[in-house]
Amino acid sequence: MKYNARNSIAASLIEAIKKSGVFTIEAEKQSPYDKEFVKKIERSAASEGKVIKTEDLWK
Repeated sequence: MKYNARNSIAASLIEAIKKSGVFTIEAEKQSPYDKEFVKKIERSAASEGKVIKTEDLWK
């Protein structure tokens, strides 16, 4: 069964099914995001960044 995890009704229904113990749920292993894009974001978050003074912002 496929469902949109961002949908609150679907998420509530899946949680209720999990708690009932009637079914076992296996998460889909594929990410909806491009792997290269995720790597770029992770590298960016790990970097120290660059500080710019507000006076120099428009230079």
